Amino acid sequence: MRFDPRQSSPVGIVIFIVTIGGLIGAMFMGQVVAHNEFSKIGIVAGGALALTICLGMGKNVWLLIPLGWTLTGKVQVLPLPFSVRDLCVYAAFITFAGLAVFKKLPKSSKLGVMDGFMFVNLAYLVTVFLRNPVGTRALGSEMVGGKPYLDVITALLAFWVLQHVTISAKETKWIPWLMAAGSTTVTFLGVLTQRFTFLVPIIAPLYSGINVGAYMAEQRGDAYDETRQSALFGFASLAGVLMAFTRPLYLFLFLRPFWSLLMYGTIVAIFLSGFRTGIVYIAVITLLSSYFYAGLKDVLRLSIIMLLGVMMLIFLQSSGFPIHPAAQRALSFIPGPWDPDVVAGAQESSEWRFEMWQIALESKEYIKNKILGDGFGFSAYELNLQLQAAWGGQGYLDRGKTETQLVTGAFHSGPISAIRYVGVVGLVIFTLFLVVCARYAWKLIRQATGTPFFPLAVFVGVPLIYKPFCYLFVFGAFEGDLPESIVALAFLNMIARAMIAYQARFENHNPKPYSLHETPNVTTSYSASVARNA
Repeated sequence: MRFDPRQSSPVGIVIFIVTIGGLIGAMFMGQVVAHNEFSKIGIVAGGALALTICLGMGKNVWLLIPLGWTLTGKVQVLPLPFSVRDLCVYAAFITFAGLAVFKKLPKSSKLGVMDGFMFVNLAYLVTVFLRNPVGTRALGSEMVGGKPYLDVITALLAFWVLQHVTISAKETKWIPWLMAAGSTTVTFLGVLTQRFTFLVPIIAPLYSGINVGAYMAEQRGDAYDETRQSALFGFASLAGVLMAFTRPLYLFLFLRPFWSLLMYGTIVAIFLSGFRTGIVYIAVITLLSSYFYAGLKDVLRLSIIMLLGVMMLIFLQSSGFPIHPAAQRALSFIPGPWDPDVVAGAQESSEWRFEMWQIALESKEYIKNKILGDGFGFSAYELNLQLQAAWGGQGYLDRGKTETQLVTGAFHSGPISAIRYVGVVGLVIFTLFLVVCARYAWKLIRQATGTPFFPLAVFVGVPLIYKPFCYLFVFGAFEGDLPESIVALAFLNMIARAMIAYQARFENHNPKPYSLHETPNVTTSYSASVARNA
């Protein structure tokens, strides 16, 4: 049975959900009137609106997952401990679970080797939890901070939903834009709240995932360092979309004027973010996307263009036309006439990380079991310190930022964060998972070449190909990268499943079943069909 997302929700499910919801709502409204708690009416109205949206979307409710996955902040006005991402995934899961109850849910695709690597990671994570159980602050547990476990469960729910989705060739064209919409919106809000701090009290209750550093510094009367404008890095996802749909060489040579302007705008934004890792990321995904579009010849051409661009910036800097300090910081790993203070700040940041890594690995205070891991979690007191740091404070005000990072496991290093949570054993298992996912993504992109699924495969797959190197040597955080990798694998499976359905349209017989991770040569099948019909 093929999943057609344009189908409406079954009438029986709608009637059942509306009836149950109406009964619960009636009882709740009775309690509100009895206790004069009319402020809760707004919460009920919001819930009813969300339910209406889910019912109206029907099977299309899965689209909330790519739309909301990057929205990790909370809606503070709601009395819910979940992020927007969580709420989007739960809405999709509950709807699909309802379809399963009424036997209206399409069959899930067969699991493959890559999925097996994922479940090995999950099984080991369970053993870590059993050795280091963690509770919640609300229950008064001594050890709290188990939200990363919830994030993994949320990712698994998203994985289950996406395993039941097969997209059409037409729908694949706008999914990358949908996936980039969330991060672009958050980036825009972050820029606004950093530049116009008076907006923070207005936006923060509606969405917590914004930049509050400048606002908190202003409230304390401190100077705010604007050398790095970290919110701008979120535009990298938009650059990924542009290079998925258009040959990167065309973008850089202004052969697609509108999209080229947008592309250069995102590159400028990434430079102004001040992240050296951002410059490396945009360069790598550009070269990889170019390779999949036109092979090594485009990689060579774009390498020359990038080199000329950097040389031009160095020339401007040395000719008395200094570029923005944030851009200088992003380029400080390249020899050039950069501002000494900017270079010193970047070097100090690197030295701080090296010092923190050395302390974490040599001391037994912050990582007790380096072989098997300590699991997620920390004391309630340490959680309060983490919250202080999140709102612009230093956390350990008497001992500085380093100890806050050490206690909370924010090491700015993929391997060390994995050692902290799951030990060397978990690090090896997770690294293998990243490598096999990268291989899967590479194979899938090559198979999708010449089909409508190529842009989506490039958008999802290219960052996954870069991920193992980035995680090990550039930047990573195990608590976030594991859920991200689970959902990315689900999207790869969805693309592979769509390619199988696409191939079936050009065959006179039903395709034989095989694993998703052994994707068919769709390009060959499609070309052969076109030749037969010519």
